[in-house]
Amino acid sequence: MERLPVDRLPPKRKRRGVMGCVLLLIWSFWVGQAAAQNTAKGAEVPPLGRVRLVASDTTVAPGERFEVSVWLENFTGPFGGLEGFQVRLTYDPNSAKLIESESGWATSAVFPEAVRPMTYAKRIDGQKGVLEWAQSLPPQETHGLFSGYAKLGTFVFEAASGDGVTFEQEKSIIILPKNAGKNILHEANTLTIAYRGVDGSKTQPEDKRYRVGEQPKEQDRPHPSATSTEVLGQFRDQDALKRVSWAHDGLAKLVRRGVLRGTPDGDIRPNKAMTRAEFSVMMVKALGLEMKQEKQATFTDLPRGHWAFDYAETAVAEGLIAGEEKDGKRHFAPDRPITRAEMAAIMVKALHRTGLSFHPADERVFGDVPDGFWAKPAILELHASGMVQGKGADRFAPLDPATRAELAVVMSRLSGLSEGR
Repeated sequence: MERLPVDRLPPKRKRRGVMGCVLLLIWSFWVGQAAAQNTAKGAEVPPLGRVRLVASDTTVAPGERFEVSVWLENFTGPFGGLEGFQVRLTYDPNSAKLIESESGWATSAVFPEAVRPMTYAKRIDGQKGVLEWAQSLPPQETHGLFSGYAKLGTFVFEAASGDGVTFEQEKSIIILPKNAGKNILHEANTLTIAYRGVDGSKTQPEDKRYRVGEQPKEQDRPHPSATSTEVLGQFRDQDALKRVSWAHDGLAKLVRRGVLRGTPDGDIRPNKAMTRAEFSVMMVKALGLEMKQEKQATFTDLPRGHWAFDYAETAVAEGLIAGEEKDGKRHFAPDRPITRAEMAAIMVKALHRTGLSFHPADERVFGDVPDGFWAKPAILELHASGMVQGKGADRFAPLDPATRAELAVVMSRLSGLSEGR
């Protein structure tokens, strides 16, 4: 008997001038707020990066615990390539008690330790209700610029007095190279958690979004129009890249956006099969999804603490990935290579999120995808969209593992379709 496919179910030096830099950052925050108001009245801008507070619960009972995480999300394109950031959160410590033993900023979430990033502040003060982290690359450092997603920290609270608590971003600063004095335009939020069961409570849960900062000067951005050859030239395994010339543009596009990264030894490994955990991370980043903060794991084989936990849970919440039901428990199979059939099923869901759908002209285009095969409709629709091709004249190879190169091309084509609507 054929095993139930995993995704058949429905729906992570010198420090000269440090004080001057810090003062400049503080000043640029206030300047940036005024500039953001002007931007709102002006021309449209590409999707913004986000400094975002994410709560596990919007409403809790007094004495109940909840979590708040801090994320850098979707810093790509003209808003990618960060060289510094500052986040300062404040809240009423009488309204929410910080459980410091279970809370903390990440060790190294944004910049690689090898470049020795400079930390100006890394503070957790539960008595005063202040959480702060400010960090940048060393002066003149050109390696280690950050793009994409990073979880800065997770903080556990116990609901205390009052009828709720509000977490405010007192400072939200993003720094890009060659944009001195600018807090780069991004989205931030203020988060309110309401306490239920409190007599006379008027507090409502709220996630208030707003823009902060100024647009970067494109002419001052480092390598704003690097070619695919230049982007991929940084990786060591050039022989492997030569064998997938058809995938160069897709690979380079995802590398530029921080969606796809090389290995610690400097390879891109285009022909390596991608695991389901790796694919969930790539999907969330490529689609620019907003992260979720889940207190309980959905899958028995993907616990909290797993490097892909937040991304997989976000993909599940968005209806992209379901997992497999077995013995009354849900399994994700994070380390198993994702098959081309599973890739097709998930990518069609992502396609439908954009409002697009396609109808196949020929239902017999692939001879190795028989009638009744669980992923046939998805494979045919994805082929009709132009996002995938076969591995020959009439062969799709649905059970073959999907490679990093193949997935980069499909994801890049999805982006092109959605942008060209």
